[in-house]
Amino acid sequence: MNVCVKKVAHLPVYEVILARSVISLLACLIPLWRRGIHPLGRQRRYLWMRGAAGFLSLSLYFFTLQRIPLASAVTLQYLAPVFTALLSWRLLGEHISFSRWASFVISLMGVAVATNFDPHTPPLFALLGLFSALLAAVAYYSISRAKHSEHPLVIVLYFPLVAIPVTSLMCLWHFEWPSATDFFWLLLTGLFTQAAQVLMTLGYMTENIGKAAGLKYSGVLFALFWGWVIFQDSYTPGQIAGILLVVLGTVGHIVFP
Repeated sequence: MNVCVKKVAHLPVYEVILARSVISLLACLIPLWRRGIHPLGRQRRYLWMRGAAGFLSLSLYFFTLQRIPLASAVTLQYLAPVFTALLSWRLLGEHISFSRWASFVISLMGVAVATNFDPHTPPLFALLGLFSALLAAVAYYSISRAKHSEHPLVIVLYFPLVAIPVTSLMCLWHFEWPSATDFFWLLLTGLFTQAAQVLMTLGYMTENIGKAAGLKYSGVLFALFWGWVIFQDSYTPGQIAGILLVVLGTVGHIVFP
């Protein structure tokens, strides 16, 4: 998804979110309709919370992604698993062991090293990035509260239910018509996002959310890999050391209770 979003970086953020939301809406409604499942679910308080928090988090993430170095935006977003663990411990009573916290620290250090985090990021954008990560954690927490009574597609559906009205209004002020190539990348953005959202939701529905959140750090390995394959990025020995730290921390989330 990140690769596809970078391919349409010249388009306004809200257009990208609108496109992926329309695809997600159709990809949720059609299977739910075929299975005879009510699309609005039962735990609507937590479902609307999931949709609103997820939309605001992604909007802020894309906003910072376009205005500060990629490494800084990604590193700030990777604080979300830490916030998720804190919420699961404080509100759900999930036990987070010392080894799990150590794995969080190792993973986050690895992300910062591997992405060359820029310490001179403007404070305002750093705060927006932190708030985006916190909102992502709220969305994950909402999934865990609704997981016992809702179908995964119902949970995923609430993101486009919130995003489409808001981004459609924003498009009324300014709209840049995408090219044929842009449409291709927007379609892929929506499809990859939908697949990722469904799989992520299933993960949070079937696993301790503190543990599941820690596995998010493996995403930086894929980001660096695609950067090398598609954008011909090269990596220093320090960045390779950061990658190894991410691997070590991710293994820790899997192995340690």
